[in-house]
Amino acid sequence: MLHIPILRWGEPYRSLEAARAVHYRTREPFVEVSQANVGLIRRDLRGQAEARAALSEFPVAELLALCKRAAGHFASDELPLGDGAQTPEDYVRQVTATTGMPHVLVRRNLEKIRGVLDTMGDVLAGLTRGLDLSVLDEGFGEQGGQVLSFYPVTQALGVVLPSNSPAVHALWTPAVALKTPLVLKPGAAEPWTPYRLIEAFARAGLPRGAFGYYPTDHAGSGVILEQTGRGMMFGDASSVGAWKDDPRVELHGPGYSKVVIGEDCADEWEQHLDVIAASIADNGGRSCVNASGSTRSPTASSCSRSPASSRSARTRYPRRSGPRSSSRPSRATPGSSDASRSRRSSAASTSARSRPTSYAGTSRTRATSSSTFTRAGPSTARPPGEAMRILYITAGAAQMYCGSCLRDNALATELMARGHDVVLVPLYTPTLTDEPNVSRGRVFFGGISVYLEQHSALFRRTPRLLDRLWDSKLALKLASRSSIQTSPRMLGELTVSMLRGEDGNQRKELEKLIDWLKTEPPFDVLCLPYTLLIGLAAPLREALGRPVCCTLQGEDLFLEGLPEPYRSESLRLIRENVRHVERFLPVSQYYAEFMPGYLHIPREKMRLVPLGINMQGYERRAPRGGGSPFTVGYFARVAPEKGLHLLAEGYVKMRGRPNAGEARLEVAGYLGEEHRGYLAGVERRMREAGLGAEFNYRGVLDREGKIAFLRGLDVLSVPATYDEPKGIFLLEAMACGVPVVQPRRGAFTEVVERTGGGLLVEPDDAASLAEGLLRVKTDAALASGLSAAGYAGVRRHHTVARMADRALEVYEEVAGVAARGTEAPPAAVARAGK
Repeated sequence: MLHIPILRWGEPYRSLEAARAVHYRTREPFVEVSQANVGLIRRDLRGQAEARAALSEFPVAELLALCKRAAGHFASDELPLGDGAQTPEDYVRQVTATTGMPHVLVRRNLEKIRGVLDTMGDVLAGLTRGLDLSVLDEGFGEQGGQVLSFYPVTQALGVVLPSNSPAVHALWTPAVALKTPLVLKPGAAEPWTPYRLIEAFARAGLPRGAFGYYPTDHAGSGVILEQTGRGMMFGDASSVGAWKDDPRVELHGPGYSKVVIGEDCADEWEQHLDVIAASIADNGGRSCVNASGSTRSPTASSCSRSPASSRSARTRYPRRSGPRSSSRPSRATPGSSDASRSRRSSAASTSARSRPTSYAGTSRTRATSSSTFTRAGPSTARPPGEAMRILYITAGAAQMYCGSCLRDNALATELMARGHDVVLVPLYTPTLTDEPNVSRGRVFFGGISVYLEQHSALFRRTPRLLDRLWDSKLALKLASRSSIQTSPRMLGELTVSMLRGEDGNQRKELEKLIDWLKTEPPFDVLCLPYTLLIGLAAPLREALGRPVCCTLQGEDLFLEGLPEPYRSESLRLIRENVRHVERFLPVSQYYAEFMPGYLHIPREKMRLVPLGINMQGYERRAPRGGGSPFTVGYFARVAPEKGLHLLAEGYVKMRGRPNAGEARLEVAGYLGEEHRGYLAGVERRMREAGLGAEFNYRGVLDREGKIAFLRGLDVLSVPATYDEPKGIFLLEAMACGVPVVQPRRGAFTEVVERTGGGLLVEPDDAASLAEGLLRVKTDAALASGLSAAGYAGVRRHHTVARMADRALEVYEEVAGVAARGTEAPPAAVARAGK
């Protein structure tokens, strides 16, 4: 019997478990297909980055040529199939045998797929609205006076395929030309087409390592959709229902496609009967993309004349237009005049600013208009749920992975994925993130300019053309290579100057930012990353006419470290500017209760937006073997306030217990030059205790290294000596099923209690910390329970999707208040558990 193997990133693999597809007429077994289990799929999907790298080496022009070549191989060649080979006629007979589709329709479907591959350049032109495809290689460019940027939003596209019609495979093939690897789960009765397409691509010259082919069960399909950053799923309502609220997954099912006729041509509906009939009946009515027969009349009087009409533009979409498609409306942005709306609508028809989504759902293009828009004050309130345009300002930290940057980038990415138009603007230096960076390439308030303007009046008056020398990417990159001196005591004067906004030494930088923002289409809401930049609130609000929100995520530690008089002056300036911010968004309940008193923020302005992380790639760690040493981990910036010295002392005390057994202390995180002596002191203490060989500092880790590091731990502890308001490292550890032991202070308390993923011990107490670590080590049932609770709890309460849900509630509220021109009634700060 013919056997079809799994393709593990292109490499054939025959599994012990196999499923058999039967002949539609005789019901006898016809083909045996290897089945991939959940563990194998999870393991292989760790290689998504390598698969993407293999495709990224090809320019788009070459990929289009290879797609054209693959079209010929797919339609005409004998290609490998398992241990044998398959001719085009074999393919037609085999598809018919397992699906029952007539030969003539299979051949027609084969030609449709060939046609898509052969004209992939035209397909991409349609998907990107005529974008110059060199932008996909460079990541940026200009077209029609529009500044464009392109970025991938996933490492791979996962596709759960149907068995009803081969033509649907044309929908995922553009991912190849967009440099996106594919993870395909074939339909049980139609394993033929995706396998043949992969072989055709490989013969054309594409790397086999860019393709995964995983016949699997329902659980395996779920893993594919969960572990890839974007997905497509075909099926009936019961199959796709579990994914209807996941914005990462594009759904295709019966009734999701519609034929719509605009009011402008509803009276001529007879002229479009051929399109209507073909859309409903084509391919024997077998495809997920067949249109349903629903009708809607624009007016009662036209009901008899218009069997298929709506108020939308006339078109037929062979793509999902299901539960979430309505979240991508044409944009009539509040805060603009009718004239500016007209100009913006016209520009949108010729630019890529609306970020068209590809068939594969994997990439977007984005452009910014160069025209200046009139701002005529508040407009009417937007309908709830309409896509928003949001400005995020974030602050780069050179070569350091900054928790605030990671949070801002993750939230912006999630909102973009939902169809919102988000502009993430970095200040000081480019941001360093361990996920795809969606910030704009241009950096405002460049670190070199800010420094020069602070220390010399001459540079506050230099022409902008000259400023480009030290604001360039190269200059900032070179400056960022040396460690940033993060001691607040050295930054007092600069902090005060920035908080003075228009009256500070960096006024010229503020003017550059505002001048650029005025060339952008109007925003609905403006967001600052923390109150250390609250000096920007009033000038931005005045210049752009839009409300300002400000995240609260850790500034008190910085402020308390400033020497006098800078500390008192900074607090005064922040408190003075509170009135220019509509809403403050603390990231924890602790901060929501602490900051109103500390910064004199009215409580009715507080809206809690709890931290969330992107769960992609996080897997529960495997159970530790009996012979492995107990591994205590620390993952945070290496600095005294983060408490590594306390952890080392607690570890020493734990190792002194009779039942401690073998152990090791693993440390990773950013280390500034000013703290190298601190780390040396911790290492010295471990050596003095005779435990130097058990201590390892692993340095700074990227995302893949971070996840691998965390999954190698038995427990994580970052016993900070201050009231930490975030604790993102706790969420990351628990996302891997790693229990945590933390002091009962700051946000640690609420995170641990809400998730159930750890133990709370006394603050600043090495003995209490040692007791907590020892309990996790010696009580296997406790450790297992904490692991399971944390793994589930962080997914229940702290995903990036939940963070985005709450943020959008606040932005909708703020935009609505601004549109009405009235303040909302006082509201209590939302509790994290609600």
